[in-house]
Amino acid sequence: MKTLFPSNFSWVFYFAVIIFIRVIFQDMSWYSIFALSISLHQFILLFNSVGEIIPTRYLLGTMMCVQFFIGPTLA
Repeated sequence: MKTLFPSNFSWVFYFAVIIFIRVIFQDMSWYSIFALSISLHQFILLFNSVGEIIPTRYLLGTMMCVQFFIGPTLA
């Protein structure tokens, strides 16, 4: 997908963090792992694309993930 903001997504780092979360929290359900992986993807996209301006698309996507995915996962 082409965007205005070039983002170099590190798939190795992404999968390493997902595996680390799965190893640390072994009793976490697969739905929660999936929600955290989507949220982590949005966080990485936001942090990689922030430069002189903050991209609204990634910022709103990250806030949506915090509200709808991470909140219920922690509850």
